[in-house]
Amino acid sequence: MRARAEPDGPATGLGAHPAAGARVLAAHHVPAEWDAVRARRPPAAQRDADLVSYSLVQAVCDALLVAAAVIATRLIWYYTVPYIIRGIDRRPQQRLRRVGARHRFPSAWAGFRGGVSLAAALAVPATVVDGSRFPGRDLIVLVTFGVILVTLLLQGLTLPAVLRWARLPDDGTEAVEQQLADRTATQAGLAALPDVAARLEISPAVAARVRAEYEEHLRNLADPADHDAEDDIGRADHDDYERLRATLLAHKRVAVVRLRDAGGGIDDIVLRRVQARLDAEEARLAARAGLDDD
Repeated sequence: MRARAEPDGPATGLGAHPAAGARVLAAHHVPAEWDAVRARRPPAAQRDADLVSYSLVQAVCDALLVAAAVIATRLIWYYTVPYIIRGIDRRPQQRLRRVGARHRFPSAWAGFRGGVSLAAALAVPATVVDGSRFPGRDLIVLVTFGVILVTLLLQGLTLPAVLRWARLPDDGTEAVEQQLADRTATQAGLAALPDVAARLEISPAVAARVRAEYEEHLRNLADPADHDAEDDIGRADHDDYERLRATLLAHKRVAVVRLRDAGGGIDDIVLRRVQARLDAEEARLAARAGLDDD
């Protein structure tokens, strides 16, 4: 009489316990070669920490040579490629972007290396398929770290002196854009003043005072109008004065954002600076209104 096989597995009695059967089968099917590979592999800490491919002195010398090559390559690039482009591209727009050799040096010198270089070096596998060391990985990591250290210390610490030596000219475009943004915002406030004053039921005296301040600001943008009106007008008119100025800030914000979006007017830096000033004025008006309520 033949033995009947179990429905869930072979006739070994493992069908009733699938988990135990899986462990036993996995143990029987592990190739013996893997045991030899694991035996040949050194501990993980020893594989990553030891410098065995080269001597420490040679590795440090290699790191200094590679750092010098990296710095020299960047300097050579900055003092050859732009001049080649200058000789090929003779458009007037390109001539406006030209920079002298002295002013070009800070950009050429500020070629720091950092986290990306170290991440690329650490991405090199520690071992190959057969479990042996990746040849030269320890040297790659040490040289990369040496290049990062040299660029950060040498170039980073000397960059302030390089900037002073370069004598970079003052860029006046930012001041021009700032003035344009202030003028546009003030004109927008003046244009919206009659409607806002009528909607808020502001007295003509207060509206005339705000208009006079805006017009004075247009005449002299270097000295923004920031006068306290408490000595000149009464308490009720002063509250209207604060409400009117606070409401006009929204129209000024819309005007400067529209000026930026139009293109060619101001950039994001000037926009954020003007918005910060408007926010500060709004916070000052709100704080003053809170003190008056108390």
